[in-house]
Amino acid sequence: MRILFLLSLLVVFWGKCDAHTVSKVDDRLYGLLFLLSSESLNYSTTLPEDSLICLCNKLGEQALGAKDYVTYFKTGQIAVNSLCLQGDWGLALDKASKMYKEARKQNNRLGIALALQALGDTYMYTNRYEQAEESFADAFKMLEGIRDDDAKIRLFIQYMHVCLHADKIDRLPGYMDQAEELIIRLNSREKENYHFFLRCYQTLYFLSVKDEERAVACLEKVLKADVSDRVFNQWIHLLFAQFCLGRGDYENALLYSDSVLMDLKKSNNLGGYIYFLKNKALIFEKKEQPEEAFRIYQRVNTLSDSVNVARYLHQLNELHLTYRIDQTQLDTAAEYNRLLSWIVFFCFLLLLTVIVVVVILKRKNRTLKLCQKHLEAETEKAVRSIQSKSLFLSNMSHEIRTPLNGIVGFSEILAAYGDIDAETKRLYGDNIRQNSDLLLKLINDLMDLSDLEENTMSFTFAVCDAVDVCHSVIHTVNAVKTTAAQLIFSCPLPCLELYTDSNRLQQVLINLLVNAAKFTKEGTIRLVLDVDADKHEAIFVVEDTGCGIPPEKQKYIFNRYEKLHEDIQGSGLGLSICQLVIKRIRGRIWLDTGYTQGARFVFTHPLPRTSNE
Repeated sequence: MRILFLLSLLVVFWGKCDAHTVSKVDDRLYGLLFLLSSESLNYSTTLPEDSLICLCNKLGEQALGAKDYVTYFKTGQIAVNSLCLQGDWGLALDKASKMYKEARKQNNRLGIALALQALGDTYMYTNRYEQAEESFADAFKMLEGIRDDDAKIRLFIQYMHVCLHADKIDRLPGYMDQAEELIIRLNSREKENYHFFLRCYQTLYFLSVKDEERAVACLEKVLKADVSDRVFNQWIHLLFAQFCLGRGDYENALLYSDSVLMDLKKSNNLGGYIYFLKNKALIFEKKEQPEEAFRIYQRVNTLSDSVNVARYLHQLNELHLTYRIDQTQLDTAAEYNRLLSWIVFFCFLLLLTVIVVVVILKRKNRTLKLCQKHLEAETEKAVRSIQSKSLFLSNMSHEIRTPLNGIVGFSEILAAYGDIDAETKRLYGDNIRQNSDLLLKLINDLMDLSDLEENTMSFTFAVCDAVDVCHSVIHTVNAVKTTAAQLIFSCPLPCLELYTDSNRLQQVLINLLVNAAKFTKEGTIRLVLDVDADKHEAIFVVEDTGCGIPPEKQKYIFNRYEKLHEDIQGSGLGLSICQLVIKRIRGRIWLDTGYTQGARFVFTHPLPRTSNE
């Protein structure tokens, strides 16, 4: 009943296809085709092969129209297998050739694999098992990397069939294990049929290696299989025939062989029918009935002549040779591409190496140039330092001798002439005291510079009013300056508390104001104190309207022993000391080069942190 139902579905399907063109593959009928074909992999069932072939052709046309090449190639392989089962090897060969050409045109690896499998089918059903095994092996190579378990399982089952008939049973265990792994993870309606076929071939394998115990165990699993009766009965008769033959029960072996031959004759499986006729002749030989064996061999020869197998072998070999030539060309092209890839890779690597070397050389060259510039700068600095030191020693000898000469000269006059009037003595005494102060300041500057360099100068930090410090400094400088310049102090704040060393702060301010007084004969010298709230620091500005500082000397102004004018008295250490002191109190000092009315020095002092901060 199930067969009639399936056939009725096919008739309905054909009627629909004739009525109108189908734009896509009918998935339901495609699934039905796969289920039916899974029952006729190596031996036909009682279902007419014409039905499968017609259905394959219709689905193949739909697949080509929808450009569904996977379905086209799979239905094509099923069609070739069905044609071979009913003995139409010429049509099977034409179909396999058409499949291969289309697969090569589409460069479809699955299509080529299925075309090779179809070619192997034609070899297998014409009993050319060596060539069939070679074609199946090529198909397996093409399937590598393709995730299609169903196609691989079908190929494994046909491969196992070929190995049994080609006396290559030593390869069967590996193939059976791989097939079982694929079947276990398969999830389709064909799974039970595939498992059934696998158990059947396992049974035949164990019978061929004389392991009857394991063969019986596999046969028990076969008997429990849930497959259609037509598949089950045909294979059970085949397995029982082999069991009886192995045990020497030739009578029962003949009975089961006749049952198999009857099934094969009904399904028009000519290749299988000829094979089992030979098997039946072998049984008669073992029964020592040569006349019966001879009669059957004559029947085999008659059937073989009727299909004229030799007529197709040339075409088969030509198609196989075409594949071999194509495969050789593909391998040559792949080898060429691989060689070209290596050449490109090595060229790229060489280019990359050259680029890296060039970049490294450029970097080293840039580093070398920077080092050279740095060396030149340091050399210039060293030369300037040597010159400054020489000039400093020369100046020091002058700066020290000048006050000493004044002190010694006026002291000798006071000692030699006792009758000098009081006003002259007071004037001489003031000169001696002034020269002593100059000498003491010179010595103090040298000591301060040494202490600051060695970080041994002591600082006594305390809270003081910067406004008071500025007033005190202005008063001090006013008392000692010798020019007509006017000293002015301006501050918008009544007071400003700083956490600092007030003596060092006075020292910096006095140095800056005294320097300004030296170079400002007339005009104004201004001290400005303000606050930058954003930066949280106090800003001190000392500016004058004197001669200013030439641009070429501005970048050296804080260097030691640097003097703006050689004829002006001084050691050239004042600004260096100011810079070191300001750095110690975490401030900054600089020359405002944008000021052009004279000279302007600016330094900052951090404000004390509040309790909230």
